[in-house]
Amino acid sequence: MAQPYMLYQQYSRFFTLDIKNITELSVHQIQELESFTKSRNGMFSFEKAQIKINKRLEMHHLVQLFSLTSLDPYIKEKLDFVDDTLKKSAAVPVPIGFGKHRGTLYGELPGEYLIWLKRNYRGGERDLIETELKRRGL
Repeated sequence: MAQPYMLYQQYSRFFTLDIKNITELSVHQIQELESFTKSRNGMFSFEKAQIKINKRLEMHHLVQLFSLTSLDPYIKEKLDFVDDTLKKSAAVPVPIGFGKHRGTLYGELPGEYLIWLKRNYRGGERDLIETELKRRGL
């Protein structure tokens, strides 16, 4: 049985776990991940291979929580995989003023949402969206 391999990223109001090897996991492991997520009022997406939980939780506390399950995942911080040039450039420190992510800093928005905004949003914050997309190389 494969060990779940996850990349953790903390945002201001939530954290995500990207499951890098979801197709290698057993049905039982996926059900246990779903149960773990549901018990914390989070969202599990098999299609995105991602868990999102609307709480601030440091990675070492998350590891402790997973130790109570039979999953024994390998968890790494996502920032470890970001290109050094992106680490040095500053994220847009402005909160988004509309939509489902209202109040979240542009620098903390999911990349897919920023791309969606670029295609669909026509308001006054387009320059902030463009700046953040360029910073991330998206």
